[in-house]
Amino acid sequence: MRAVKIDGKILMEPGSRFKDEAQFYSVREKILSREIPEPGMMAHVIAPDKAKLGIESPFVMCGSDGTPGHPRLAGNFSRFLGYWTREQGVVDLMTALSKTSTQAALFLGLSNKGRIDLGADADVVIFNPATIKDKAGFGQDSMAPPEGIEYVIVNGKITVSRAKLVPGVLAGKTIRRTWAIPGTA
Repeated sequence: MRAVKIDGKILMEPGSRFKDEAQFYSVREKILSREIPEPGMMAHVIAPDKAKLGIESPFVMCGSDGTPGHPRLAGNFSRFLGYWTREQGVVDLMTALSKTSTQAALFLGLSNKGRIDLGADADVVIFNPATIKDKAGFGQDSMAPPEGIEYVIVNGKITVSRAKLVPGVLAGKTIRRTWAIPGTA
């Protein structure tokens, strides 16, 4: 992420928020007139009480559209399991695990994901439900690793060991849907 500069003067630093409505409209006008390039922006659009309603719904699962600079990039699932599940008690742990794995895999048509079973991909996250916590923030802190995740296994290879990335292990691969209609078995 870069600072927003106008006439060489820094108007906004990465990860900062608009000070007031006037600053927002000033930057917006300069973007629309192409005086400055469009910066990446993140907005808080869902109030916590509305997020809670969504999380409680049996039709909502956990996913991430995190982008560089946003805490969802590295902290989405650990926040769901730590904050919403353990601290707030919005869903129990088994429901949370289903929402972060099985439900999402079924909806996306990924028949070899979201479960531990013969024939399924060997993707496993070993975490401590009592300590899992997101540490990611906005801006430079968006890639801060979470607490409480001890091991991650991707395609049968250990990629995180004792809460540290294993250097040189690139086990991920492109995945494709295995059925045409999302959410149906």
